[in-house]
Amino acid sequence: METRIHGSVEAGFEPVQDAFAANFERFGEVGAACCIHHHGRRVVDLAGGVTTLGGTEPYTPETLQMVWSSTKGVVAIAAHMLAQEGRLDFDAPVIEYWPEFGAEGKQDIPVRWLFSHKSGLAAIDQALGLEDVIAWTPVVDALAVQRPLWQPGTAHGYHTFTYGWLAGEVMRRVSGVSVGQLVADRIAKP
Repeated sequence: METRIHGSVEAGFEPVQDAFAANFERFGEVGAACCIHHHGRRVVDLAGGVTTLGGTEPYTPETLQMVWSSTKGVVAIAAHMLAQEGRLDFDAPVIEYWPEFGAEGKQDIPVRWLFSHKSGLAAIDQALGLEDVIAWTPVVDALAVQRPLWQPGTAHGYHTFTYGWLAGEVMRRVSGVSVGQLVADRIAKP
């Protein structure tokens, strides 16, 4: 069954519509929306499919959607900005920026593996409370002394909850500000 896609696409942005449709046709997407603004104008506003697998309720631009990991890409962009400036080297060992991180055999982990989910630190092995998570330092201290869950570099394991602290702590030490402040100053505000 062909998925009904509705909405609008300005001239020149048709490849976005083609890619959007391909997500349904080739990759089994159930329901999605895509809205792009370019130079203050809405140039793509598409929706298609249904809200639930096997459902009949159409997916619209107003459909509420749970979004996970949407900031990982933005954090990576900010990190690449630091790398472009020569302040961050993805191939350098993490301990070059964060010496305490080298405990428990982690001394050779390159920065790149923090961003590519290969550091073996996909979960924290200490019990931490909400206060610890909000305070930042208890989490990075726990990650610094933790033994990797697998031999770093040998496997990929999505760092769902640790990515922000791992990448963010290296970036904080390089830039002198939190990753949130760095993103605000360098990406969001300009």
